[in-house]
Amino acid sequence: FKSNEWNYDPSKNIKIKSQLTGLRNLGATCYMNSILQQLYSNSEFRSKFSNQTNFKDKYMNELQKLFIKMQLTSLPSLDDIKDFCNLFIFQDKQLINVKEQQDAIEFFQFLIDKFPKELHEMYEGQIVNTIKGIDIEFESNNYESFYNLCLTVKGFDNFEDSFESFLKEEIFNGDNQYFADKFNAKIDAKKYSRINKLPNHLVIQLKRFEYNLDTFMKYKVNDRFTFPFEFDAAKYTVDNSQSQLYKLTGIVIHDGVAEAGHYYSLVLIGDEWFCFDDSQVYKYYPHYFNLYVYGSNSSITANSPSAYLLFYTKVDSITDYFIENVISTENPKDTTKSDENKDTNNLDENKNANNLDENKNSN
Repeated sequence: FKSNEWNYDPSKNIKIKSQLTGLRNLGATCYMNSILQQLYSNSEFRSKFSNQTNFKDKYMNELQKLFIKMQLTSLPSLDDIKDFCNLFIFQDKQLINVKEQQDAIEFFQFLIDKFPKELHEMYEGQIVNTIKGIDIEFESNNYESFYNLCLTVKGFDNFEDSFESFLKEEIFNGDNQYFADKFNAKIDAKKYSRINKLPNHLVIQLKRFEYNLDTFMKYKVNDRFTFPFEFDAAKYTVDNSQSQLYKLTGIVIHDGVAEAGHYYSLVLIGDEWFCFDDSQVYKYYPHYFNLYVYGSNSSITANSPSAYLLFYTKVDSITDYFIENVISTENPKDTTKSDENKDTNNLDENKNANNLDENKNSN
């Protein structure tokens, strides 16, 4: 009997490492898979989420089960995401269409806001927008929460220059003076933004999609744009006296054009990068960054892969990807504990059936 006689490839049933589990693409759910892999890779988030109870939205129960199965299964990939999709209501208040592509950052923003406070606070920061009088004593502050910051790619070639531009002062003088209600008069003023509160997990969106004002068409900016593996965010904050070191721990890549494309995730585990491309999981070598991550200024590679979302983690908040107990043993009354037992039993009972299903799918 030859292993390929029925188009059966035994390697497809081999898991590269425990807890590293791919997710099947249900048609156009790569944007969803890439974000879920980033959330799952945050082991503190994963552990706390797995022990939550009494969710307001039923799809959260299905997502919790999915995360538990991703950790416990011996299979290299799962298609259980379909149970989540069957209940998930997105922005249009309709069940999500798994055949329709969505923007990964919009999905992230929508989903993270639905998690309990102690979970979404891991990703929530705050910007303060300040307007200050130049030659008169005046100050107005507006505070704005965020789950991600957006950096412009077009016109910049690196993270640092774009971030400086994001926080650059804007001057209001001459014919463009600022009207101050306090004085009922126009004054010379400057406007600037600073980060007032940094989250433990800082998500940076690279503005890869722009609109052509002549054609009113959306297009992709695939220009080369480099970013650091570590950086100190202190200089971008209100109080810049203390160091705020961040390390790059995840990347969402977009491959294609503005109207259509493919998303996949890169995750740093220990000191190695791994690629989660739907059901496929494999090592991602450092030299690939120059080829497929930073983008390119060449017109030949205008539609090639490039980083879209950067996931940075505070150095003192980095946790091991691998966790032993997906469900806490400290709270025996936790109803999720029984759910885990049910899921584990179901996984054991259906293990052979799942393997057969995978073999059929590969035919």
